[in-house]
Amino acid sequence: MYSKSSPSPDLYCIEIQRHPKDLGVSVVLLANCELMARREALRLFPEYKRDFAMMRVFLVKYVECDWQTGRWIVAKQDMPPYIPACIAAKPKPERKKLPRLEEEGDAQ
Repeated sequence: MYSKSSPSPDLYCIEIQRHPKDLGVSVVLLANCELMARREALRLFPEYKRDFAMMRVFLVKYVECDWQTGRWIVAKQDMPPYIPACIAAKPKPERKKLPRLEEEGDAQ
């Protein structure tokens, strides 16, 4: 269930293989994050949960089904490069130094 407070869901493709020569299963799901996509794929295919050799998850840019042949076309979305927070943060503008105001008052 998606709410307005949760981030917008994206399409994820999950590829699961039991062993290196296995064709495996590919699932395209709508999920908020990669972890939720993995969790949903294992919920849909519990028989793969115990003995899978590989699970790959990637964002999907485009999906199309050819109904006559039963084949699917899935285009991967390029992941943006990871930029550490210390580099990605915008520098704060320098504060201008204001002239110091002398207190005016009676000197006793």
